[in-house]
Amino acid sequence: MSQEFDNNIVSPFFVSGVINKVNSADTLNFDSSGNFTGNTGANSSQTYDSFNTLGQIYSCSLASENGVLTFASRGCTDQTSR
Repeated sequence: MSQEFDNNIVSPFFVSGVINKVNSADTLNFDSSGNFTGNTGANSSQTYDSFNTLGQIYSCSLASENGVLTFASRGCTDQTSR
């Protein structure tokens, strides 16, 4: 499954943008009697980026595999320019 959200604001004195992307997958397994036997292929990733003309920049990426966080971009914090 993939999902994306893009939002941009443009006015005479201000511009901002947000991009949020998510990709995920998970397969539920059942036996021939219809009993749940577990899941496989569980993984997910997300990136979130935003900026504006005030110099505020935020960027974060996360990933998981089999329900365990495998990656988080350094800090995932505000990168406001100074």
